[in-house]
Order: sequence, then structure tokens, then C-alpha cells
Amino acid sequence: MKHWSFIVLLVAAAACASGGTPSGEEILGRVEEHFRGVNDYTVTLDITVDLERLKVPPMHVTLYFKQPDRVHFSSNGFALLPKESIAFTRAGLRTNFDVEQVEERNDSAGLRYALTLKPKRDKTRLRRLVLTVNPEHWLPERLAAPQFDG
Repeated sequence: MKHWSFIVLLVAAAACASGGTPSGEEILGRVEEHFRGVNDYTVTLDITVDLERLKVPPMHVTLYFKQPDRVHFSSNGFALLPKESIAFTRAGLRTNFDVEQVEERNDSAGLRYALTLKPKRDKTRLRRLVLTVNPEHWLPERLAAPQFDG
């Protein structure tokens, strides 16, 4: 595992040395490469919903993932989850979304890339997704689904 992390850091350093921000497709490719060897994982999600005229308490959900794209959720009580954005699979992002914009953010937490994703099909209820990726290990840290009006 240490050897693999070292290779990822070298690739990240090469991207920065070669002239700046990688493209959205390169970032998604590196995230996919990071998860390629993972057969299953469990993640605890903290979900906050900020909708006008709707008060939803913060939700804590456990997501179980198994290759190739099986997803199961477990929660104590009620959980409101948008199907299109929460089922984060390698194939799902590239199949259903295009990268519209890449923004480089550098703050107290360090360097992050914010990818604005737009759906390939109009049937999707989501207009945009914003995926924040940590380039240190090419891990997604945050996925936001802005409302229709922004």
C-alpha cells in the first residue's frame, strides 16, 4: 500500500510540475484508478439538506459498496437521498456526467479540486453536481447537488 501511495504522489507531483491544474477527465481518471483495486468498502455519510421551505434534520447514513456497482444504505430512521448523486461509482460518474469546469481551491485544508459535473441526459433531475477531490490521495471529499435555482 505504501508503494502504491508513493506512485500516486509522484503522478500528482508530475501534474503540478507540468503546468498546473489537470483536466477534469484526468482528475476523474485518477480517482477511478485509486478505487480500481478496491473490492468493497463501508463509508459513514453525514448529509445535510438545505432546501427552501423544507426542514430536514442532518442525516447519518452508512453506505456499503461492493464491486462492480452494488450499493446499499443503512440508516437509523429517515434518510432523504438523491439517487443520481449518492450512488458514487466509477462507471456512474463518467457514464452519466460530463465535466463542465475544474476549479483549483487552496485554503487552510490544502489544495482541492472542485469539479462541476453536468448530466449527459436531460432526464436526470439534477442540473449540476460539485465534486471536491483531494489530490494528495485522489479521494473524493464532498459531493454537493445544488438546487435548480442555484
